[in-house]
Amino acid sequence: MALTTPILYSVPAFDATQEQVFTFAVVGGSQVVANTLTIKDNVTLTTVYSQTQTTYRFEHILPANTLTNGTYYQATLTTKDAQGNESSPSNPIQFYCYTQPTFVITNMPTGNVVTNSSFAFNVTYNQEQGEILNAYVFNLYSASGVLISTSGTMYNTDSTLPLTISYLFSGFEDKASYSIEVTGVTTNGTQITTGRVGFTTSYTTPDTFSFLFLTNNCKGGYITIESNIIGIDGETNPDPATYIDNKEIDVRADGNYVQWVNGYKINGNWTMRLWGRHYRPNKEIFRFSNVNGDIITVVYCVDDTQCWFEMRGWHSGDTWAYTIESQHIALPDKTEQLFTWLRRVDNLYELKIENRGVEV
Repeated sequence: MALTTPILYSVPAFDATQEQVFTFAVVGGSQVVANTLTIKDNVTLTTVYSQTQTTYRFEHILPANTLTNGTYYQATLTTKDAQGNESSPSNPIQFYCYTQPTFVITNMPTGNVVTNSSFAFNVTYNQEQGEILNAYVFNLYSASGVLISTSGTMYNTDSTLPLTISYLFSGFEDKASYSIEVTGVTTNGTQITTGRVGFTTSYTTPDTFSFLFLTNNCKGGYITIESNIIGIDGETNPDPATYIDNKEIDVRADGNYVQWVNGYKINGNWTMRLWGRHYRPNKEIFRFSNVNGDIITVVYCVDDTQCWFEMRGWHSGDTWAYTIESQHIALPDKTEQLFTWLRRVDNLYELKIENRGVEV
């Protein structure tokens, strides 16, 4: 029985200073007892490696430091049977040799203790020969190793190196343990990972903001009441606005809105609260914007059984938005009030949703 032509499987870019295993397949024919791997410089076609290995396994192990990083190669493979017969060479495959990229979380806090319910993890990618990062995923795990949150696959469009990528996870419980792992793939298929990095949380829950301040004046026999509340007139479309039972403003129709343009300034740390009901599914319900073109939106998202809020924020000219989600809750009835709570503390955002039931 004659030998059949082997099929040499493609390989991603790899570090020439590391051992690399080439695998192949054969369909029918004589039993394979050895194979010969031949590698050429893909530009000059100069043979740089051609060795035979005796093995029944459909693989060929290329020793470390045989090739040179930064070079583009092609490879073919032939097989041999016990009688010394040799097959036709496989179709060639092409591959790069690149120095192993670095992929490291660079902003873990002291002692790996996160002092907030949210944290934006930064990862720096670099590669000596300039190979670009193609895609990456941030994964958050519980102390028992269960995946509890993920960024999903995110694609890189920046060719600058070194490259820093970031993703914010929120909703950490106080005094809890987690781990994070970021995985990626380069443009030539090299799989990379930061490995799982453990951390704990320890933070103080902020006191509830007080709208009223009371001062007891004993000698005068009175109490002074002070408030930080400022009333701001809004603008509506249509004008006059449509009200429901003189209690709620109805902005469900396309083009209906309420906006506040003047009389306030938002910077530093802040908290926004919004009450509403019967939101239109997967539509924007709230927006911050300024004259510079910076925007923060809150979108009401739903699926078959649950709802949640999603915040998206971006600066003018940005391609990608900073995005976080609230927790997911059961779909409310159209008469039930949903409470939205959005807070920024030290440029980190936290978003909550709560079903307040039917207001009476």
